[in-house]
Amino acid sequence: MHGALDKAISTVGKATAAIRKKWLGLALRESGTFLQPEVADPDRPGELLPVAGLSFHLAASAAPLSDPVTGTPVAPPTPDTLKRGDPLLPGQYAVHDVDALVTPYLPDPVATGVSLVFPEADPVLRQAETAAGHLGVQSLTLRYPGSWPLHEAYRLVVQHGEQLDGVVEGNRLTISVPPGEQLRVRLSSAMDRASLRVFGLWRTLHAKIRDVPQLEEAAADGWLWWLTPAAEMTLVHAVPRPVEAPSFALLRVSRSPDETTARLLAAVKVHAPSTDRLDLEASWVEQHDDLAKPGPETVTVADVACHTSVGYDESLLILFGERPPKPLHAGFHHFGDTRHRTVDYTLRATTRYREFFPTEVANDKDALSRISVPTRVVVPSTKRPVKTVVRDVLPLFRWSDETQVAQPFGVRRTRRAGLRLYLDRPWHTTGDGELLGVVLGEHATRSASGEPVSQWASDPVWGGQEGPDNANDLPLLNVASLLGGDPAGQPVRGPDDVLGEDGAVRKVLGYRPEYNSDRRLWFVDIALTPGPAFWPFVRLAVARYQPSSLPGLALGPVVQCDYAQLAPERSLVVARTDDGQVKVAVSGAIGNPRAWKPPPVSSAGVEDLAASRTMHVRLERRVPEIGTDLGWQVLSTDVLPVLSTVESIVTWEGTVTLARPHGEPARPGRGGTGDLRIVVEEVERLEADPSGDGALRTSSRVVYADEVVL
Repeated sequence: MHGALDKAISTVGKATAAIRKKWLGLALRESGTFLQPEVADPDRPGELLPVAGLSFHLAASAAPLSDPVTGTPVAPPTPDTLKRGDPLLPGQYAVHDVDALVTPYLPDPVATGVSLVFPEADPVLRQAETAAGHLGVQSLTLRYPGSWPLHEAYRLVVQHGEQLDGVVEGNRLTISVPPGEQLRVRLSSAMDRASLRVFGLWRTLHAKIRDVPQLEEAAADGWLWWLTPAAEMTLVHAVPRPVEAPSFALLRVSRSPDETTARLLAAVKVHAPSTDRLDLEASWVEQHDDLAKPGPETVTVADVACHTSVGYDESLLILFGERPPKPLHAGFHHFGDTRHRTVDYTLRATTRYREFFPTEVANDKDALSRISVPTRVVVPSTKRPVKTVVRDVLPLFRWSDETQVAQPFGVRRTRRAGLRLYLDRPWHTTGDGELLGVVLGEHATRSASGEPVSQWASDPVWGGQEGPDNANDLPLLNVASLLGGDPAGQPVRGPDDVLGEDGAVRKVLGYRPEYNSDRRLWFVDIALTPGPAFWPFVRLAVARYQPSSLPGLALGPVVQCDYAQLAPERSLVVARTDDGQVKVAVSGAIGNPRAWKPPPVSSAGVEDLAASRTMHVRLERRVPEIGTDLGWQVLSTDVLPVLSTVESIVTWEGTVTLARPHGEPARPGRGGTGDLRIVVEEVERLEADPSGDGALRTSSRVVYADEVVL
């Protein structure tokens, strides 16, 4: 039907012996294959030409060949040992390492060229061509150089390129593929339009269809799969790792009350052509307070929250909950509890081309993937904190040292007030960041739900001290934001408006607990500033407070602490005036005993202060032979006189004479290794049970003591 060999028939083509010999040599290629090391010589019938560059290779994944009877290894066939007609082993393939490949068989006489169809070409252009009636196909048709049956083959070269590119030079077709990308190609044969009439399938079409020029051209160019079936081929620029690291465009976390899973809403950018899998890795540090262990411990946790596959064209992935609708991806993290955590989420993108690389690379997770910059997310607690147990409430003395203002040879030591609360284990029941919240009131002793609030009031023993009796004016320090840190005894949050269990809003100050390994208890230091108030009573209302909680679940049940009194604040100033004297001054608030008439501090003067308290000052010398704090000898004792009174603030001041000139003057307290020191003590006297004759009796106690080394 094709008439391809008619020239060799003498009655038709009047062929000579030379022509017949030539076509005989060509016809002998009818049964050649690419697996043979020789090819028929068209110029010398019966002779063979050696094929250069032919070798067989065995894939790394191919099973070794062995004798089925003895089990001994058998060498795979080579081009010289392979029998004609035998196949290669499974996993074995032939390689022709040459620039110009000789076709060893008779090619199809109808095929005049090769057609390359690109089915994934620009969809916008494809849609426009469909509308124009061009079948919506992007292709390239190349005619084979030479004449049949010695058509020259094309060599397809795939190489690196920054962008997709193609060029034809002679019989070399070069396609550049960007890293990590693929190109799908359908290879089919092209023909002349006149050759269509030899195909029965084409002749079965109605003449009006065959006469459509566009359809006839498409058929000749090899576009019609039912006429010239295509071979699918994918050109791959494989990379061991994705071309780009993944990144978050958005990341949010949501939870429901009592839920142990965090649902993630995330938008993730990936280099989809080179990324096959996306893992969401998580890491965080949390505190565990196991009662079976001597104390809390810090635990570092690493986890894989979830993973998903990536489509070749899916450059933006949307993670949405545990069971998202398509085409969204599942995004969740099962924690197994309701605790709060601050989690660093990292994206790990794994290459799409793992099977293209050696085993040592394919088994190395880091060699096959890229990771994103960690994104920190707060995962809230989903359960209300449990009730806290306050074991003890103790007075707290807060000491501070500083140079006296505008006096380089003086030092000021101040004792301020506070409370220390010891708390039962465990802590961090709602996760990291669990605080002890001090609940403040609004001019009431209890909240609307009947829960207690913090209170403070004056001591009825002392007159002239009518202070507030509610927590709205509780003298709690809240200057952490001003100091830019977390000073001891000061809150780290607040006052915050927090919803309680009853739905009412409360003012809460949050304090960070610390652990006491000796008592195996947690404790919180709460700094207070009573100001002019003298020995006031404080009764705190506290609760566990987890700021990183779902709305309405931050505050636990409120409990009321025992009563505690705040010691009066005192400020001591010690200054060198010359080489033989030291000035000593103490100031602070005092109160008037109600039972004493007249009050010690009266308009008549300050001489009656001695009836309620005395400020003693001692000069002591260090005894070198005694290496402890007991090694001090008293040199002199005196009582500091009252210098002034302003309302309830009293200042005692006096001068201490040194036993002998004590070196050059220097600021006291420097280094704390001098051989002299100043000790002050305040002795307070209170009414005691009367004697048998009814006479007034008093009892004394030391309420303040301090020392400064000269």
